[in-house]
Amino acid sequence: MGGILDVAGITGFLGNLDSFHEASDVESAALRGFIAAWWEKHRTAEVGTKELYGIAGDLDLGGGSRQGQKTRLGYVLRSLRDRHFGRIRVEAGQKRQHAQNWKLQPAPCSRCGGTSWHDPLNADSACGGCPAISRTGIAASDSPAASLSGAATR
Repeated sequence: MGGILDVAGITGFLGNLDSFHEASDVESAALRGFIAAWWEKHRTAEVGTKELYGIAGDLDLGGGSRQGQKTRLGYVLRSLRDRHFGRIRVEAGQKRQHAQNWKLQPAPCSRCGGTSWHDPLNADSACGGCPAISRTGIAASDSPAASLSGAATR
């Protein structure tokens, strides 16, 4: 494609691809860290932007007032709706006082169908609750935050 565009006199196609990927990697790492901190603190409880603001440290919420940053966090949360991080999906919860609440929902284990004793932040983690796998001596990590890997998906 780039060669065709060069012949047509259009230069610079995908010229900023490296900087785009670098910025994307930083943002993805910040999102994974945020989801891991959210899981560690609240698990599947419904929480609002106010509760999540305190753990959103590495997210780029811009400058400005604290209220403005909370508003931007609300936009970030809306963009994360139905995205998967490992086996965790961000879901919209109930509205409380006209404000949207959010929750994390672990997907069932593909090996045993259960959600207990699993590492839901790592889609490839061993299922510590599955008797078949437990017999092999493979155990799930005790810290979901430590195993969060890979990019988010829809």
